[in-house]
Amino acid sequence: METQPLVEPGEQRRREQRLSQQAPQGDPQADDLRKLIDSSASRLAESASGALQRLSESVRGKDVNQLLQEAESFARRQPVAFLGAAAIAGFLAVRFLKSSNQPDYRRP
Repeated sequence: METQPLVEPGEQRRREQRLSQQAPQGDPQADDLRKLIDSSASRLAESASGALQRLSESVRGKDVNQLLQEAESFARRQPVAFLGAAAIAGFLAVRFLKSSNQPDYRRP
């Protein structure tokens, strides 16, 4: 008993042609996604830059006691944010200390 193909050869070619015509349409979608990601990253960088600038302006001209009082006040108002910031600062400090304390193997 002879089996029949699931798709006729002519139909197979038509399907392949339709797929090949639709394939280039994926590129504009990828470009749109890339632009969206780039704009989101740009906005995030601008936001971080603005936050750092505001922080530096608020710190400028204050003594250590005032800064500690403000940090304590912030910790009382926003404990989760304060703990998160402290954890991030600790992580960055450890990374910095680890990278700056590498032995120099080039010495004899």
